[in-house]
Amino acid sequence: MKEDGALFVVIGDTYVDGCLQSIPHRLALRLMNLGYIQRNCIVWKKINPKPKGTTKRWSTSTEFVFFFTKSINHLFDIDAIRVPYKDDALSNPPRHRKLNGQMQMGTSNLHHPLGKVPSDYIETNVASMNLDEDIEHPAMYPEELIEPFVKATTEKNDLVLDVFAGSGTTGVVALDLGRIFAGYEINGDFCKLCEQRLRIFNNQENTL
Repeated sequence: MKEDGALFVVIGDTYVDGCLQSIPHRLALRLMNLGYIQRNCIVWKKINPKPKGTTKRWSTSTEFVFFFTKSINHLFDIDAIRVPYKDDALSNPPRHRKLNGQMQMGTSNLHHPLGKVPSDYIETNVASMNLDEDIEHPAMYPEELIEPFVKATTEKNDLVLDVFAGSGTTGVVALDLGRIFAGYEINGDFCKLCEQRLRIFNNQENTL
């Protein structure tokens, strides 16, 4: 990874003898020990998570996306991922509770014309797509999850690398945004899915 590059890690957790192993956070700590800088721990909230037959704990509907860099001076285009303000946020200044319990009206904030800085919380549906009836990927990411990561940390013609390419979602987003894509995948069936999805892009020069 380049000094001004970015690394996004999404990894599922698991239970052993009923105990959640905190695999994502263990990996995050390991990467920090290796010198990576953790910039965010983004929560991905799944609107339609896969049902679980559990009766002794809460059902899981979130995953973590860890955002790492090698330098504080990394590329980050915040304007590319700003989100619109809600109408009431533009017209109503914030209210605060004083120490005596009474409410007081705050001063109006200055609003950026392109929108506000997004929070570290992304809510999307779980992706579902089977281009080949005989191939099913168990954990496809929605394009809406990947898009802000590519927009914020790369520019056109930059290289986006996915070392676990899976069904090719990262490649689809990267190519659609004018980036160059390279992916690694050892599962032959998933490679077929990638090829089917990436075939829609005619400019093969942007694909490695």
